[in-house]
Amino acid sequence: MSNTQITTTLEKNAHRECELVKTCSHDDLLSVLDRLDAFKKQTKLVASMIEEAVLERLKTDPDLKDGLTDPMGGRYYPGYNSRVKCNNVRGVVEQILEATGGDLDKITECLGSDPFKQGTVKTVVGEETHGVLFTKEKTPVIKEGKGKPKKTLQHIPAFIANRGQ
Repeated sequence: MSNTQITTTLEKNAHRECELVKTCSHDDLLSVLDRLDAFKKQTKLVASMIEEAVLERLKTDPDLKDGLTDPMGGRYYPGYNSRVKCNNVRGVVEQILEATGGDLDKITECLGSDPFKQGTVKTVVGEETHGVLFTKEKTPVIKEGKGKPKKTLQHIPAFIANRGQ
């Protein structure tokens, strides 16, 4: 099956499910969400298996020692994900203050896009100042369960949801 055929089949199924959602019963809506959850899990598993097999091939095939180049010029090669984590926030701030002589502009250049815990800042500066410094953005999502809102569509399996009942 070609990529185009797979995409077309997936899109047809998605359109069918979207149409079903508009008019189906509550039970059918739950079934749609169950199918969506299963599809996400299957897709993640398949992607992981294929990536692992490709990585092994790239590592062992002498013809692919420099990676694999696609027709558009992109390249696939074995690599590593990495991230740098701050070990001592206070120490970093102290060193930046010392190195910049307290230059606020230089200090802010060292910060990421959202370096502050907005809730903690709110308790320090007060609600009014907090409202000027921070903007709350809301995006519509489907939420499940009671209590604290979740950021994305979540599923709580019945055996967990029904605990204590």
